Amino acid sequence: MFSIEPFVSTEDIRKGGQWSTILADRIKDSDRGIVCVTRSNFEKPWLQYETGALQQSYREPIVFTLLVDSLRPEQLQGNPLSLFQHTRFDRDDFRRMVGWLNDDLAQGSRSVADLDDIYAEYWPRLESKRNELLGSKLYTQNVIHLPDLARESPLIAGQQFENIVFKGPAVIAILEVCSFVNCGFYGFESIESMIWERDAGVPLVGAIGVSRCSFNKCDFEGIGFTGPREVLEMFRNVGRKGNNNIGA
Repeated sequence: MFSIEPFVSTEDIRKGGQWSTILADRIKDSDRGIVCVTRSNFEKPWLQYETGALQQSYREPIVFTLLVDSLRPEQLQGNPLSLFQHTRFDRDDFRRMVGWLNDDLAQGSRSVADLDDIYAEYWPRLESKRNELLGSKLYTQNVIHLPDLARESPLIAGQQFENIVFKGPAVIAILEVCSFVNCGFYGFESIESMIWERDAGVPLVGAIGVSRCSFNKCDFEGIGFTGPREVLEMFRNVGRKGNNNIGA
């Protein structure tokens, strides 16, 4: 289905872009949307908002809610997402969704036979990747989205976190006198390019400030940190992943 031009915010919003404005514009201009719904995100206000924003300008259904994990439709009762006809992540139901997308193309649609051949080739890869993600640490641990963490206040002080995954896009947040055990910090940039010194004069867009925090058995990938020089050196020295113990 080469005439489809997908937009994925984590991949297609360039660094430095105002993601909220860009995302709103792309939602407004989108003809169709696939919303990946999981047990950990179906109650998130941002997911419900973006799903509603995709659908609100159209009379016909344009949103495909895809139940990625073991979440069942009956678990969505009372949730705004319950208004949609969901797609299960299995070979037959996912094929039906692909068929609807193909039928809706104004140009470049494939014949049923061609679509079946393409689907038979790519479905095993997609299923394998999905299963890999569901078994990963990023999924099996509790997930906190960094924008949600800092929504009420940019200062998070005196808290203890264990078995938590923090995911970007990173926002400006200050972690003070916090303890992190077996946690993961994952963003969308390489860590080397997002480490800034406090007095370097570089705008702190998407950085996490740390002060008197401890990190034990934590992973870091693509998250920017700012703080005193000695703190940043500790993060530089541990590399991108597999850090055992840092006091920052």
